[in-house]
Amino acid sequence: RYFAEPLSFDAGAIDLRLNLSPFSLDVGQAVLQNDRHKLSLAGKALAGSKGWQLSGDVLIDEVERDELLLLWPPSFVPATRDWLERNYLSGKTTDLRFSARMAPEQKPRLHLQFNFEDASFRYIKAMPPVSSAYGYGVLFNDQFTVKIEHGEVIAPLGGRIDLAGSSMKMPDIRQIPADAVVDLQSRSSSTAMMSLLRMEPLKLMADSSIPVDVADATFLGRTVIS
Repeated sequence: RYFAEPLSFDAGAIDLRLNLSPFSLDVGQAVLQNDRHKLSLAGKALAGSKGWQLSGDVLIDEVERDELLLLWPPSFVPATRDWLERNYLSGKTTDLRFSARMAPEQKPRLHLQFNFEDASFRYIKAMPPVSSAYGYGVLFNDQFTVKIEHGEVIAPLGGRIDLAGSSMKMPDIRQIPADAVVDLQSRSSSTAMMSLLRMEPLKLMADSSIPVDVADATFLGRTVIS
C-alpha cells in the first residue's frame, strides 16, 4: 500500500495526452478535491533509450497536520516525513508545493515548500514545544529547513519566550537518523530563559544555587544546538 491509509475524494478531473511513439504521457492538469481541500497535479513521463524521464508538480491548497501525513506516502522522502510525524504536533499547512525531476543516470531533483499556521512543533525532545507558530518549511534535494517567523515557548517559570527568527536545519536527510541544527533566537524575561535552560537535556546551571528569578531583566539571545 502506497499511502498510509486509503484516500477519498468527492470529485476530480484530468487533462492528459498519450503518445505511443515515442511513448510519453503528459498530464496537463489533474484535480482531486473534497469538502476540505483541493489537490492539483501536473507531470510528464517519457520512455527514452536509457530509461524513464519523469517530472511532476503537486499543489495542495490547505490541509491540517494529520491530513498532510495521509497525503504523504511513508516511503517517499521518509526521513523528512518521519521528522514531521514526530515533531509537527498540530497546525494548518497551506500553499504546499512539491516538484520532482528524474532522469536516467542523474540524481533526482526534489523541491518541497509549504507554509504553516498556528502550529505546534517539538524542536528538542523533552522540552516545551513551540506553539502559535507561523513560518515555512523547505526541502531542496537533500536539505530540509523549517523557519519560524512567529512562535513562542512557555517556560516553566517566567512566562513566554519569543522565538521569532529561529530555525531547524537537517543538512542531509539521507542520514538515518538525520542530524539537525537548531538555531534559537529568543526574547524573554531572564527568569523564563534561565528556567528553560535548566531543563533536560540542556541542564545548564542546573546545579547552581542561584535562583532562576534572581534578576528582573529582558533576555535577548541566540542558542545553536546540534
